[in-house]
This record gives sequence, structure tokens and C-alpha cells, in this order.
Amino acid sequence: MKRKQSEKWVVSLHQLLHFCISMIGLQKHLRSFKYQTAFQGR
Repeated sequence: MKRKQSEKWVVSLHQLLHFCISMIGLQKHLRSFKYQTAFQGR
């Protein structure tokens, strides 16, 4: 029982980490996209 709980915790932690990484990647992508549009606008 204790091991299953810890496994669940590890899985949730992994999901959170993956979410953070995807959000950071999305932010970088959006930032570069904004820069591109800004340069094109000039």
C-alpha cells in the first residue's frame, strides 16, 4: 500500500515536471513568435 502511494506521488510529480517544461517551451515559442511578428510589422 505504501509503495503504491509513493508511485502515485512520483507519477504526479513527473506530470507536473512535464507540464512545467511544456509551459516554458510554449512561452519561448510565443516569445519568438512575437518577435517575428514585431519585426515583420516594421
